[in-house]
Amino acid sequence: MADLDRIQKFYIAYYGRPADTVGLDYWANTLDNVLGGDETEMVKNFGSSDQPEYQGLFGTNSIADFVKPVYQNLFNRDVEVDGLNYWLGVYNDAIVEGQDPNLIRANMVAFIMDGAQGDDATSVANKLVVAKAFTDSLDTADEIAAYSDVENTAGQSAARALLKTVDSDEDSVTAATGNIDSTLDEVVDGATGNTGTTFTLKVGEDVLTGTEADDTFNGPIVQGNAETPLNTLESLDMLDGSG
Repeated sequence: MADLDRIQKFYIAYYGRPADTVGLDYWANTLDNVLGGDETEMVKNFGSSDQPEYQGLFGTNSIADFVKPVYQNLFNRDVEVDGLNYWLGVYNDAIVEGQDPNLIRANMVAFIMDGAQGDDATSVANKLVVAKAFTDSLDTADEIAAYSDVENTAGQSAARALLKTVDSDEDSVTAATGNIDSTLDEVVDGATGNTGTTFTLKVGEDVLTGTEADDTFNGPIVQGNAETPLNTLESLDMLDGSG
C-alpha cells in the first residue's frame, strides 16, 4: 500500500506545496497498481517534461537551480556550498553514465529528504503535518476542483506561501494550521478569477472603480520633469473598491 505521507513529502520537495487530493490519489493508485511499488519510477515523473507545474517552476534551469529550491522547500534554508558542489558532482557523474535526468533528480531528492538531520529533519516533519492538514481540509467540491486545477497558479502560489512559513519551530506549525482556511479561500478565488484587477495611479486626478473581486490599487512615487519625486496618490483621487 502506497505511503501517502511519503508522497506528500515529494510534493513538498518538488513543488513546495501540499498535495491535492486528486493528485495524491492518482500517485498512490499508480504506485500500487501500475508501478508495482517502485517509488523512484513514480518520483521521476514529478519532474518530467509533461508536468506543467514542474516546468513552470524549474523549466530548463540548471541542476543547481533545481537543488536550491528543493533545500528551501524542505528545510527553509539555502544549500551549503559544499552540499551544492556534492550534488552537482552526483548529477554530472550520473549524466556521464547515461542515466535519465528525471531519474537522477528523483534519487537526489530522496537522498536529500531522507538524509535530513536535526532542525532540517524537524522542518520536514513540521511541513508534513501542515501539508496533511491542508489536504484533509479540502472538503468541498469547489476547494477540491480549484486546488486540482493545474492552471490555478494563484492557488498553488497561495498554498506554497503557506508552507513556506513552516520551519523547525513548533509555533510555525500552529500559525500555519490556523491560516489554512484563509489560504483555501485564496485557492478558490484563484480558480474563479476572483483575484481582481490591479490599478496603477498616475499623476493628476484619478477616478477609478474596482470590480467585485480582490482588486489592488498601486500608488507609485514617480519622477517629475525636474526629477522631483511625485506622489500619484493625491487628495483629488476617487477610488471606489466596489466589492
